[in-house]
Amino acid sequence: MQDFKVPPQSVRLPVTLVRDRKLIQKNLEEIKTNKQWLINQLRVQGADKIENVLFAEWLENDGLFVIPYEQISAKQKLY
Repeated sequence: MQDFKVPPQSVRLPVTLVRDRKLIQKNLEEIKTNKQWLINQLRVQGADKIENVLFAEWLENDGLFVIPYEQISAKQKLY
């Protein structure tokens, strides 16, 4: 196998912070932040509390991705 001398690049994986309306505290600690920071970030995206979030994940340089619980519930009622 030939070495192309390409420098290694770090790979960043998303960190799940909320799953099924429940906070994953150890993952918050992994990204060196706290519950109040998360609540503030959720409010910016229109979720007033963790219980209203089906899923939220953090990716460095991309920020927080949130799926509100109401969004999923409303779609399921249509089918």
